[in-house]
Amino acid sequence: MDGAKGGSDGPVSGYGWQNHHRSAVPAGPHPFPHADSDKPLPYNSVKEANSPTSAAVPDHENYPEVYNISEVYPEVVRDGTLPEAVVSNPAHSSKEALEVPEFTEETRLRRNRLRISILIALLVVVLIIAIVGGIVGSGVASRRQSTTEILDTTALASVSYKRADGVSQYRVYFQTTEGELCQSVWDSETGKWTVSPLRKANAANITGEPEVKLGTPLAAHIYGSISSDEYEYHLFFLDINNKIFELVSHDPDDMWKFSAQGALKGNYTAASFSSLASYGRQCGENCGNASSVVVWQNDDDKIMLAGYEASHGWASFSMNASIVPPPVHGTSITILSLGANEGVMSIYVNNGSPTQLHFNITDGWTLDGSLSGSIDPDAALTGLITNYDNATAETADVKIIATKPESSAISIHP
Repeated sequence: MDGAKGGSDGPVSGYGWQNHHRSAVPAGPHPFPHADSDKPLPYNSVKEANSPTSAAVPDHENYPEVYNISEVYPEVVRDGTLPEAVVSNPAHSSKEALEVPEFTEETRLRRNRLRISILIALLVVVLIIAIVGGIVGSGVASRRQSTTEILDTTALASVSYKRADGVSQYRVYFQTTEGELCQSVWDSETGKWTVSPLRKANAANITGEPEVKLGTPLAAHIYGSISSDEYEYHLFFLDINNKIFELVSHDPDDMWKFSAQGALKGNYTAASFSSLASYGRQCGENCGNASSVVVWQNDDDKIMLAGYEASHGWASFSMNASIVPPPVHGTSITILSLGANEGVMSIYVNNGSPTQLHFNITDGWTLDGSLSGSIDPDAALTGLITNYDNATAETADVKIIATKPESSAISIHP
């Protein structure tokens, strides 16, 4: 032991703590003669027997003078009798010792009942913890399952309309990282956005159901009558073979159908780099003949259009108008309607600037020139139309908006 045991591991500062060891008892005769005797030994006889002046000490001329002990120490008066030592067990003989209660059958029963009560209480606590943990765990799992992670390169498509009851709705379509198509719906009545998959989790497999291409382009439109509150909801996408498919439903919350009459079911193949655009008009009773139109780019960079009429089915039209320079590889495409009763579409593509094409079933394609300003090859295009008049197209004011990917800005082209 190197230092005193205390509040620190070493010696206490300011104090010279040292170790004190008792010397071992020497071997040899017992220091007290007659220790084995049953009678107490008188004090004087002990003193005389052990005194340095005893005759047992050999003569030596150089021994120092020894003083009598009685002359050095104060005289102690004793009665010569040592106190009698009574051997006892203090733990049991002490007056303050606790009494050990006698164990009876009733005591054992009480203890058994106490043990059983404690066990039951512990089981109840464990059961409560398990139930709470299960509820929390299922809630976390449910939240995880309900979390929708959007694909960072997803295309977007949207529609907006007003129902006969006056409620306005916006629907935005997108793709998740798992390749699932979803929609986010805003309702003017609730003022909230709600996200849901187009294919329900418990939906049965459908014959001919396509596998959606990851990163597919998207295009959407609605077709119907405001007065009758009857709408068709259309969404176009590509499968893994770049074939064009269409979802058509009168119920926007139940879109995943491939048996709808007139739905496009892989009839046409787009280029792997193609974007999509679609056309449909929210109009009154006098709608154009084509209820669904889709536009894409083929492997030759040509712009293609297909339209559906109930009396003829689907028919496709290759662009016969000459565009110089030609549309860029993977051009963005956007469509606007011009005139509610004429069935005229204005299509915009990118050939270095927003270029306008007109199409109708009677006259086919016509080139209407390029808008002012240049745009990047990978710019995204969309269009706005204002001052819309049901009778003529001349009063419509068209604005084309293009992105500037290099600077995260947009440009507007009249």
